Amino acid sequence: MKSTADPQNRVNDRGRFKLLSITESTTRTRTIFESEVRMKRGAVMAGTAQFMARAILLQSDAEPDVHEAIHDLESFIWVLSYCAMHNLQLRASEKTTPEEVQAESKALQTLFSQTFSQTTLKGIAAERHGLCQGFLFTTDKDAQKIVKRFMSQALVDLIKDVSQLIYDAYHPFCPVPFDHGSLLAVTDKAIVSLEPLVA
Repeated sequence: MKSTADPQNRVNDRGRFKLLSITESTTRTRTIFESEVRMKRGAVMAGTAQFMARAILLQSDAEPDVHEAIHDLESFIWVLSYCAMHNLQLRASEKTTPEEVQAESKALQTLFSQTFSQTTLKGIAAERHGLCQGFLFTTDKDAQKIVKRFMSQALVDLIKDVSQLIYDAYHPFCPVPFDHGSLLAVTDKAIVSLEPLVA
């Protein structure tokens, strides 16, 4: 008995699923955030643009960069920054937070928006450097009460150290690429600084 409930024509005459063409295009489009900007996605560029490595954001269709482990490490750093800033925003807006700390939440929101609200690849890439607000929020004078109240010194130092890795990697005159070992070293340093608190 042949099924007629297959509007996409995925079943052959014998009732078996057809094999998909392996040459089918892997490029897709997707809208990001609330923007109407459409971006190519697929084999060359996959993931959330706000967390992508700068090299991937700046690649051209004619000469795409090969996705390497370093790009995933850089994405991890942007996710870390996003999570830290977002957590601070949530904690600063709690009803139990003192008013003088809550007063800084608007400044922190501005820093967060500057870093993660861009909707074009070039706009996002322009924010991807070691001196961006995604790292400098830990030292911004308008967010210091929030940072001091809700962030451990180990996390502040980790953000500072990964900021230096990104800054060095995109230095305009003598870039120093980072690798798994250098990211692991700054992460281990942060973990070790927490050990006296745990003991």
